[in-house]
Amino acid sequence: MSKLRWMLMILCLAAASPAAAELPADQMTCRQAIDYYARHHKIHVFTNGRFLLPVRVGTPIGQAATLTCDTSGRTPRPYYVRTRDVGSCAIAVTC
Repeated sequence: MSKLRWMLMILCLAAASPAAAELPADQMTCRQAIDYYARHHKIHVFTNGRFLLPVRVGTPIGQAATLTCDTSGRTPRPYYVRTRDVGSCAIAVTC
């Protein structure tokens, strides 16, 4: 197998790997984190500075107007993640 073909195969495998898509929130800008959560309904964050975990917390911030908490008697509150450009980026709302 030629070197070029071998390298292309490795690149294709890396691109198809789920780990390649799991960029943690702290390595995204706030806008990227908001868009990522809106598309995937999850965001990856580090816990204890070591473990990368997916977090699913509610309605994407862009759809906040559609969330009602009338049945629970609570008001919607934002969910924040740390991103590389801001310390608190609201990506979702939940009751």
